[in-house]
Amino acid sequence: MNIIDANIKLLNELKRFDGFKELDIVGNDLVFKNQKIDISNFSIYDLLDGQSLFGSALADLTSQEIFDIIRIHAMHINSIAPVNKDDDEKKLETIKKENPLMRNVTLVSKQKDGYIDQYLNVVDSRGIDHLYHVDRTIDVFALYDELKIAYGRDNITPEEYIAILDRKLPNVNLDSSRDFKERSDVSESFQNKLENLDRRYSGDNRVNILGNEQHDINVVADERGNHQVVTYDTNMTGDLIATSHDQNVFGSTTSTMENDTEIDSVY
Repeated sequence: MNIIDANIKLLNELKRFDGFKELDIVGNDLVFKNQKIDISNFSIYDLLDGQSLFGSALADLTSQEIFDIIRIHAMHINSIAPVNKDDDEKKLETIKKENPLMRNVTLVSKQKDGYIDQYLNVVDSRGIDHLYHVDRTIDVFALYDELKIAYGRDNITPEEYIAILDRKLPNVNLDSSRDFKERSDVSESFQNKLENLDRRYSGDNRVNILGNEQHDINVVADERGNHQVVTYDTNMTGDLIATSHDQNVFGSTTSTMENDTEIDSVY
């Protein structure tokens, strides 16, 4: 049983206490209302020593207090076991050099809640994007090596890689910006991000803007073969920073935005 499975089992047992009833685990994250923290490296069991304040006060703690206590401990564990972004990029670069069929694979790393969050986008032979939220307990490049061994060849196809990723990783559903416009449950902030991308590529009917609001991520899918993953962050002055990650492992474009409207770009 891995850490997440053990945490899910324990959380279900602890829901007999009122403070745990509003807590859930979704993917690798402990979720309370609109807050979440990755607990894939942290076992909640570690907090349940009978002599600890947490373990002896379960019946008295509120959901917010429980979440905050777990968040502090999980962030500490995450900070001492970070993803090695540079190593991952070098591994992907090597794969692309060895196998041109994998040229349409993009690995995206972004800071989130004190740790590096990763996404993997694989474009199949039909030009369809398959975006995955990387579970840090799973080595996506080891999966690729497993396929090479299983098939006895280096030229693994995107479809073969997608098939194993579908079984191992959560898929991030991508909707078209046109579909978002018809929905009433989309936040103004995310709608502005979509509209900003629509303006940038207006008049080019070979570009399709895709997105997922939960993960705050967009994909610019170009029928000519260039697919970019767009992520967002906030700088020290509160401006929104949009970063476009292209299929060149070390290629990205950053844009500074005010009120979700692009004002300049840095290459």
